[in-house]
Amino acid sequence: IDQHAPAIVVAGRQIHTLDRQLRHCAPAFRIIQRVATATARASGTKYVLYAHLFAQRRRSMRLTQFSDYALRMLMYAAAQPGRLITIDETAQAFGISRNHLMKVANLLTRNGYLQAVRGRNGGLSLAQPPQRIGLGALLRVTEPDFTLVECFGGGACSITPACRLRGELRRALAAFLAHMDTCTLEDLLLPPRAFAPAAAKGGRGGRDDRRGATP
Repeated sequence: IDQHAPAIVVAGRQIHTLDRQLRHCAPAFRIIQRVATATARASGTKYVLYAHLFAQRRRSMRLTQFSDYALRMLMYAAAQPGRLITIDETAQAFGISRNHLMKVANLLTRNGYLQAVRGRNGGLSLAQPPQRIGLGALLRVTEPDFTLVECFGGGACSITPACRLRGELRRALAAFLAHMDTCTLEDLLLPPRAFAPAAAKGGRGGRDDRRGATP
């Protein structure tokens, strides 16, 4: 497969043209492989099939939205020392869903990253100093898995027994997590003014009373 043009070439001949939107789809790759194999056998030639980043988009190397929101919530809480924050003001600060943040806050509270104070004037605050919150450990809690490609999750394709890509991806993932293990929330600290939207919309700024309501 020419990585610059959507076509398969066997023995110097173009035998199939692909829709550009299908080039990066694993199922399309398997179909292409069958076509190339059949054509090569019929013509008595050998072929080498090169796949250029045939990865399912849903398996792309990216963190989930849940992890993104968890990091943002902790960054916001860390920027407000000495007071409680609320889910509402955090949602306003980032322009994101309150319902999603509630789920994030629950997980962070259960795992000891946030502490919740209930009552009328309640809210959330960091349960640990920022320098003790490791980002690698956090991501291992918030990410459901790190299945970068199909075979990481128990699936297989026609080249799984001989594939070298899986090993490279495992090493890349290990390097990513090893780096994140050297980082803490303290490395991400921002001044409160960086979260101006929340202040402009009137969050519960400056409340130190910890008797309060369900966040």
